[in-house]
Amino acid sequence: MKQRATFFIVLILVLGSALGGIYGSQTDGRTGKWSPGLQKISDLLDTAEKYYVGKVDSEDAIYLSINGLLRQMDPHSQFLDQAAYANLTEEHEGHFYGLGITIQKIEDRLTVISPIEGTPAHRMGIRAGDVIAKIEGESTKNITSDEAAKRLRGPKGTTVHISVARQGIDELIEFTITRDEIPLLSVPYSFLLKNKITGYIGVRNFTETTEKELTKALQELTQQGMTHLILDLRGNTGGLLDQAIAVSDLFLAKSKLIVYTRGRVKGSSQEYYASEDAQYESLPVIVLVNHGSASAAEIVAGAIQDHDRGLIVGETTWGKGLVQSIFRMSHSTALALTTAKYYTPSGRCIQRDYTKSLEDYYFLTDEEIKKLPHGESHKTSAGRTVYGGGGITPDVELHAVETTKLFDNLAARRVFFNYTTKFIAGLTPLGQKMLIKDPLSGKVNIHRDYRVGEDILVDFKDFLTSEKITFDEKALESSAPLIRMAIQGELYADLWGAQEAVRSNADDDPILKRAIQLFPDAIALMKMQVLTTEKPQS
Repeated sequence: MKQRATFFIVLILVLGSALGGIYGSQTDGRTGKWSPGLQKISDLLDTAEKYYVGKVDSEDAIYLSINGLLRQMDPHSQFLDQAAYANLTEEHEGHFYGLGITIQKIEDRLTVISPIEGTPAHRMGIRAGDVIAKIEGESTKNITSDEAAKRLRGPKGTTVHISVARQGIDELIEFTITRDEIPLLSVPYSFLLKNKITGYIGVRNFTETTEKELTKALQELTQQGMTHLILDLRGNTGGLLDQAIAVSDLFLAKSKLIVYTRGRVKGSSQEYYASEDAQYESLPVIVLVNHGSASAAEIVAGAIQDHDRGLIVGETTWGKGLVQSIFRMSHSTALALTTAKYYTPSGRCIQRDYTKSLEDYYFLTDEEIKKLPHGESHKTSAGRTVYGGGGITPDVELHAVETTKLFDNLAARRVFFNYTTKFIAGLTPLGQKMLIKDPLSGKVNIHRDYRVGEDILVDFKDFLTSEKITFDEKALESSAPLIRMAIQGELYADLWGAQEAVRSNADDDPILKRAIQLFPDAIALMKMQVLTTEKPQS
């Protein structure tokens, strides 16, 4: 890779979901210049602590004032307190130490949403739908999910005792589980679709292990007969720049420009080129994107689109073209500060306008997104017109199936999850017929080719009635296809894991069906590539 930077540059998408790496160090103090202003803040806090009618938390007040200052700059510069910085570091390193379960408070019950395959919790038999009633003998009724997660995590090799309530079993089940390293997979899903030649790979984010995980998935699928690839970046909020570059390099010929950055300070302006050949440069590729695809995901989509290397399919992406650098601060905190803009090979900066309000920036409706104006026009390697500003516009626009009000309401209340839990426990009429015998293991007489049909919908309707969940008959009928897919996904996830859940619904996904039909266009586009190396303009 030519002109590699001497530090890592971080890409961060939105508040509360920062992903990225770290470079730089704490800046030198400038107390002489800033002393008068800092003294005013100190005097204000001292006065508030002494005389305010309520209790003043000075640390919270300082953190809020810092973020208030940063919000005046741009939406992505932010102060990371200890918890946020620890979460960011954990996320981009791709692992943590704990049990390997996803938990959520449903009403007042600390519920296991899913165990991660191969982890201590999964090996011990923890199941989706289990309720963790006690941690080390203490009730979980009045603690939050975050507080519970802190108690369940800990150093590798240590143990934690939990008491679990399970559907169909009267007494609590006791588990003593030894904590271990839990991988946070960047590439959680990879498999061949039904036609046996199209590979599907989902990339969740860009962490230190993304390129390694993706390469492994590509190798395995190639051995299984893959000749076409669907790379799913929908909902991928970004992450490490160097990993976005490495992923792009897998599909681009050597010396092709991938991305370049421009900033004010020394070292922030860089160009990054593909450095490897003989990888997957000739594999037909379709990249799926949506409005949740951002940052590093947009770098990959932009590089592939600008070089006419593959077809970009889906919805216009988020539109984040700002680069954040993470500076370590004192007390295990950090500053994520915007230090550059990035540009796709054709010269596009795809950053969406954020000058109106944060509300406009973060909460646009689908219709408002469609009406966003294009920025300056640019040309791809083969001469196609693409635009800057407002994200990556797909080559073929496809939108997700619109949901119904009833479906959204049931999903938000996790009704499909709760139904599946009861079904597997044999606590619904159909579930009781299909239960083998053992509610402890929850084994059911279902094979992996099982598809949710009308019998499940009847059983689900009875479940809604028994749970006193009101519904309109016509609305339920019109929502039936969505409900079938939701229940099937929950069922497969519980019985065979998350990848099988994704695989089971893939063949029914209208976007994937349409994407497969577009491969002739993707192949034709590849033949249009112009073998030149672009030089970015300063």
